[in-house]
Amino acid sequence: MTLYRRLGGADAVARVVDLLYDRALADELVGPLFAGVDMARLRAHQTDFLIAAIGGPERYEGAGLRAAHSHLRVDDARFDRMVQLLAEVLADAGIDPALADDVLGRVSRLRVAVVASV
Repeated sequence: MTLYRRLGGADAVARVVDLLYDRALADELVGPLFAGVDMARLRAHQTDFLIAAIGGPERYEGAGLRAAHSHLRVDDARFDRMVQLLAEVLADAGIDPALADDVLGRVSRLRVAVVASV
């Protein structure tokens, strides 16, 4: 069974993404990254991306990670903070710790594509 199904499918992923961005927007370190961003569009886009990344139906049609994040100049501290917020959301949502670790591991491997190289 895919991680996508073990987590509860599209509705569960969308709920996690909504909670993650609620926290991120209120966070002083990563919140400014989202200034002027169409959050409804971003939430839908991120939900599709995460679904595809964890073994769900391939619906993601957006830019690659590097291209999507290059203008933001995300550093290691901001990437780590988003991963930490995701860990908190998964725990608060009652996701089994082993499943949460799997999700966090997959997200952590994306660092090289998200964090600015300069």
